[in-house]
Amino acid sequence: HEVDWHWVKGHSGHDMNERADELARAGMAPFLPGRPPASARFSSR
Repeated sequence: HEVDWHWVKGHSGHDMNERADELARAGMAPFLPGRPPASARFSSR
């Protein structure tokens, strides 16, 4: 096996990355006590 590391520009502000972050947060919401449901925290685009 060979592993190559490459620097890539950050994805902050990239629409698809922002959507992936939103989905990840929504998926974790049920496991975070005291937090409102994801639908109350995030608006759809």
